[in-house]
Amino acid sequence: MLFIIKPIWAVVTALVMAIVGIAENPLPPAEGENCILVGDENYMLEGYLLRAQDVTTDGTYYYFSSNFFLYKTTLDGISVKKNLFAIPMDLLLEGLNHIGGISYAGGKIYAALESNPGFERSCVIVYDANTLKPTGERLLLPGEDFVNGIPWVAADPERGVLYCLKSYTTCTLNAYSLDGLQFAYDVDLSHKQFSWIQGGDMYQGKLYLSCNTQNTRYKQVWAVDVETGECRVAFERDVGAANVEAEGLTALATPDGAVFHIVDAGKLKLNVHFRHYAMK
Repeated sequence: MLFIIKPIWAVVTALVMAIVGIAENPLPPAEGENCILVGDENYMLEGYLLRAQDVTTDGTYYYFSSNFFLYKTTLDGISVKKNLFAIPMDLLLEGLNHIGGISYAGGKIYAALESNPGFERSCVIVYDANTLKPTGERLLLPGEDFVNGIPWVAADPERGVLYCLKSYTTCTLNAYSLDGLQFAYDVDLSHKQFSWIQGGDMYQGKLYLSCNTQNTRYKQVWAVDVETGECRVAFERDVGAANVEAEGLTALATPDGAVFHIVDAGKLKLNVHFRHYAMK
């Protein structure tokens, strides 16, 4: 049977690569507003399914999220561990069926989990970074407050809190304690209307947010002062087409000069780019 399946799979893969290659042209330029693209990895099929939502890092490994999956690799892309059933069954039965943004802190992965479509239920769930299994820590969020779900979370170990917004576009940053997942405080942001924030991470004391800026190929990354709420555009990047979806990001200074590492879903949702940016 394998001698039949392998050639068929090879043909399917080749066809997908050809279709994606045509759809992705022209490739985005190496430079954007205040940033330089220093690396671009294109993943298809299983590689896409395992990386479709967000990325975080502990400095040694990358951790990726997809709708149902968590995936761990080395920084140079070697597979380490997969959890293909990352959503606990009791939460699945309650309609929580979509893992979005993730963030690493203290040996744990904090994940945004929501019901999709509808967004009636939202939850923060915690995983062990070694095993990618749930630790049992979770925070169910009130539907009346999170009417648009919880698309992302960002851990701030320095301040001992986890940040999120009540929707993709809201202007109030909410902080929950990393220890116990209790509400701590909120911060009013100076920018009042973001365009579909898909993920965030801390870098040098600032919160950086990846925005799927609508109806344009130029996607923005915002920098937020979490003490004052002041917001500014850190950089803008060209992803090649308006219907490429900017997903989550993580921050890590790597030897090639990159600092921000961002997941972008391809136009046909058959592939993802994992792009690496240095700052000008």
